[in-house]
Amino acid sequence: MRIRKDYMGFAFLLFLAAANHWLLIPGQVLAEGSETFYPYLLNTALVILLPCYAWEIWRSRGRNDAPLFWEPGLADLGRILCLLGGIWLWADAMKHLGFILPTAFFLALCGWLYGEKSVRKLALLALVSPFVLYALFTMLGAALPQGGIEIWLSPLLVR
Repeated sequence: MRIRKDYMGFAFLLFLAAANHWLLIPGQVLAEGSETFYPYLLNTALVILLPCYAWEIWRSRGRNDAPLFWEPGLADLGRILCLLGGIWLWADAMKHLGFILPTAFFLALCGWLYGEKSVRKLALLALVSPFVLYALFTMLGAALPQGGIEIWLSPLLVR
């Protein structure tokens, strides 16, 4: 089976937006008592960008630089299963360790699984991104799981 990579990306983003809207935001955000405005705002931004992505897919049809086809194989299946297991471990670890540490390991795993070989780039991704995401969501008033690092960092971000 040959599937264009951009179609797979579009389908994934559409699935992600729907899962966020009907499952994740009501099930997780409301259950924790957090404000839902910002998660719905970010999800709405994703939904608004989907037609732009669809337009770009339509515009690129027939061009030589159109994305390659994806032919799923055993290695892809292993990568997908590893990613799903990583998501499960990440979600479970956040209950015990907070947001930043599990997210750092998860982002490094994702980068490595999908081809990044530079340890420097993986370390930069794993060390910078969780702190930036935590700071952004904390300043917007969204509650994230708290661990040792977050307890130390929260007074610096919220005044």
